[in-house]
Amino acid sequence: IHTVLITDFVGCTRSINITVMAGPPITATNTSLATTCFGAANGAITITPANGVSPFTFSLDGMPPVAGSIPFTFSNLGAGMHNYQVFDNVGCASQIYPVMVNSGPGLSTTVNVTHVLCNGDNTGSITVNPPPLAIAPFDYSLDGVTWQTGPLFSGLAANTYSVYFRSVNGCQGLLPVTITEPAALTAVAAITPVRCNGETNGVVTISSSGGVAPYQYSINGGASWQTSNSFTRSAGIHTVLIRDANNCFISRVVTVTEPSVLSAFSSTVNASCDGGNDGRIIVNASGGNASYQYSLDGVNFQSSNLFNVNPGNYTIWVRDNLGCSTFFTTTVGLTVNLFLNPQADADMCEGKSVQLQTSSNATIYAWSPRLGLSDTTLANPVANPAISSQYTLIATLGRCTTYDTVIVNVHTAPVPDAGPDGDICYGKSYQLQGTGGFIYTWTPSIYLNTSIGANPISTPTRTTIYTLSIEDAIGCKSLITDEVKVAVKRTMKVNVFPFDTLAHPGTQFQLQAVSPGITYSWSPAAGLSNTSVANPLVTVGAIGDDITYEVVAIDGEGCKAEGYVRIRIYKGPDIYMPTGFTPNGDGLNDRLIPVPVGIASYNYFRVFNRWGQLVFSTKRLNEGWDGKIAGKEQATGTYVWIIEGVTKDNRVISKKGTVTLIR
Repeated sequence: IHTVLITDFVGCTRSINITVMAGPPITATNTSLATTCFGAANGAITITPANGVSPFTFSLDGMPPVAGSIPFTFSNLGAGMHNYQVFDNVGCASQIYPVMVNSGPGLSTTVNVTHVLCNGDNTGSITVNPPPLAIAPFDYSLDGVTWQTGPLFSGLAANTYSVYFRSVNGCQGLLPVTITEPAALTAVAAITPVRCNGETNGVVTISSSGGVAPYQYSINGGASWQTSNSFTRSAGIHTVLIRDANNCFISRVVTVTEPSVLSAFSSTVNASCDGGNDGRIIVNASGGNASYQYSLDGVNFQSSNLFNVNPGNYTIWVRDNLGCSTFFTTTVGLTVNLFLNPQADADMCEGKSVQLQTSSNATIYAWSPRLGLSDTTLANPVANPAISSQYTLIATLGRCTTYDTVIVNVHTAPVPDAGPDGDICYGKSYQLQGTGGFIYTWTPSIYLNTSIGANPISTPTRTTIYTLSIEDAIGCKSLITDEVKVAVKRTMKVNVFPFDTLAHPGTQFQLQAVSPGITYSWSPAAGLSNTSVANPLVTVGAIGDDITYEVVAIDGEGCKAEGYVRIRIYKGPDIYMPTGFTPNGDGLNDRLIPVPVGIASYNYFRVFNRWGQLVFSTKRLNEGWDGKIAGKEQATGTYVWIIEGVTKDNRVISKKGTVTLIR
């Protein structure tokens, strides 16, 4: 369709549409000949034009056209889908015809496989047997690219391989072959330490898996191998070799430990006034294998390291839990005086405890009252009374007795108050209000500007419960905690319609903000009918005065959110067209799309190639050409477009021009 515009001397105009009709396309028929076998390139396609002006030229798979007799044959073709087109002497062209060249049968054969012996090695191999009923010589390949004349592929790791083979006439075959390998040979060592320092009874036990059973073992480079997985050795570092039935090896370095030398010494307390068995021997043992037992005769042992004895010389025996032993001698003396130094009163916090400190050489202690004491018979019991209490101590040495009193003062624990719960909007802060203590500790510390202090500031992104612990000025800690909840309202969102739009000067349309808000504020005010409603009417300004409006919504609890709308202003009503586009799939300028300003609909939008062939047509707004015809990409070049649109006030706008397709 062509449009002729006629203008007379005084400027009156009239347009006339003239249609130039296209002649019929060339049609053709074809036959195809399959390849003799898979991989060969000896197929053929024969083409016979049904109409058109002789002589003809023929194009295959997008190659330049060639001339030939009728019917015309393309030879030496590989199997697969091909496309051809016929051109006659006056420039007419057929459609692009698809035609399939089928493949002949492929070769088949068998292989012999040698699998990998040891995990991770490359000792596998594949030997390909010559394909039967095929023409020798043969080539072989593992990738279809690099070929060899020999049928053996060696030095292969475990994997699945594609074995290619072909005959001298180009026929091919493919066979998948899997080379396996045993699981990785692994071993775990269990160590039993040497029993006593210096002995040779440590045991190394190896547990093996993977590889190919049975397994054999050798230690410290010894030439002999054994089937037993256990070795008896002295303390030290040992290397154990493990091999499986395929002669695969691994090693494990193990350390056999031994206890340190068992040693002991004693501290003694002299016997007291009455000369009885109130002397003490306190044995301190180390090394060996704890726990320990103690004896004064080497026969009768006890678990306590304390002996009450008379003054004299003693031989002390010590043995550990595995029977290792040692001995030494010690002497217990005699002290003929009894003393008990008065002790100071004690202070403690409620819920805590304090250990009483008695200084005396007495052997018998009796505390009263019993309430609040860990043990009334110890010199230094632990006291944890609920209230302040006075305790009396009677200390006895033989027939000697003395007295002392001590007051334990109990300070009441402070009680924390975490303050009132808070409700805030997302992004806001809340100041905690702790009372009742001298030192404050808040947990968790997340969202807090500090986790200590009475009044930290919380800026949470979600509802959080904080726990408060306190300590008073004398160091007493609270026995209970208190909690405060800071509730965070979810983030409010504003959706604005339209988000981004084009308009010409003077256009009016409705903006719309959607949110949980109850109040709205638009800015700037220019062009808006009302800045305090959710849906003001906007009047578009002059060209070049592109504008972005912001709306702020506030809900009933004071939480706010923002939304934006951008209006770009063009001269109009009009239709703008780009001068070029690049349909390369990068997401930028991939389609030829008109830009309508103030246009309600299209009567047509068409694109033609240089031969006048229609390559694209639509009546839809915002739909464009992707540079293809019937799914086939068109070449770089200049194309003609025509378009006719109807404005919102029912005026017709017609335009035409050219565009460059760039690849």
